[in-house]
Amino acid sequence: MSGQEQKKRKYGPRGGGGGRGGGGEGGDKGSKKAKYYSSGKGGTGQAVPLGSHGILVTCDAGREDRAGDEAVALIEEHYDKLTDPTAVAPAEAKADAKADDAAAAAATEGGDGGAEGAAAADSSKPEDEGKKADDGDSGAGGGGGGGGSKDIAALLAAEVAELKDKKAKRFRVHHTGVKGCIYILFPSGSVPGAPSPVDVARSIAQEAKQRKQVRGRFIVRFLPVTHTSFAGLDEIRAAAPKVVGPHFPEGEDATPLEFSVEYEHRSSEGFERLEVINAFTNVIKTPPHKVNLKSPGTVVLVQLIRNGCAMAVVPGFRDLAKFNVRKLAEVEAADAA
Repeated sequence: MSGQEQKKRKYGPRGGGGGRGGGGEGGDKGSKKAKYYSSGKGGTGQAVPLGSHGILVTCDAGREDRAGDEAVALIEEHYDKLTDPTAVAPAEAKADAKADDAAAAAATEGGDGGAEGAAAADSSKPEDEGKKADDGDSGAGGGGGGGGSKDIAALLAAEVAELKDKKAKRFRVHHTGVKGCIYILFPSGSVPGAPSPVDVARSIAQEAKQRKQVRGRFIVRFLPVTHTSFAGLDEIRAAAPKVVGPHFPEGEDATPLEFSVEYEHRSSEGFERLEVINAFTNVIKTPPHKVNLKSPGTVVLVQLIRNGCAMAVVPGFRDLAKFNVRKLAEVEAADAA
């Protein structure tokens, strides 16, 4: 056998499937696509659920689960720290009062029936009364009183468990379907005295800058989300006034703001950048407000992720390294010396 024939048998025909990575361009395309898309654990198929608010967290690719645990722990801590107890306490007291009223009403409705049932049971089996009393005395806590104390303890334990469960479920990790990017969902509905995703993300960034420490191995950036829409230009234009309106007043007494629009897209059909930017600048009155691309005090953040668009108005975004906790934790050479 010639040397050329031996070479063909060893490596197979050129362009075939015998080589590593499969044959031709098909393997390359599949590997490139898999590079950016994750397995899409759970979720509804939406990269960012419509009508939700929360924080997009960028992280090391392949470490989304661990990054989710780190992010939820940090968000939980800063959320509790920023929550106004004077506003939350009355709301909780009101909810507790409603629950107590409902429980009292249920007890009143069932009280007569319970008493009649007990009387019927006593009259039907008088011979067992002494035995039941003896059994009750021998139990822990002494008869009926012991049973009542056990019931109260069980109810308290159940209530504590329910409160812990509610707290644990306040923030949920939603997989966006894009590697290196997860979404932390905030509690739905308005909670009195609760901080916004912008407040929480800024607090985390400020802590990283002050401590020069990243409290997590896999987290990178915290991008707040206050509004969401489908990833289409018409939908983005429709959402723009709702996003920027409360932050850019138009009255004579309005404080002028210097702003910019930052647009990023991940695993999404990117639109013409200016079209997206103009969707927001066109609804902000200038003057009094002014565009500043170099050092804006306020940033309109627009993130396209697959089939969703996440938006927020974020003051101090540039001053805090675009909320990149790794950069904020870096110690400069002058400081280190």
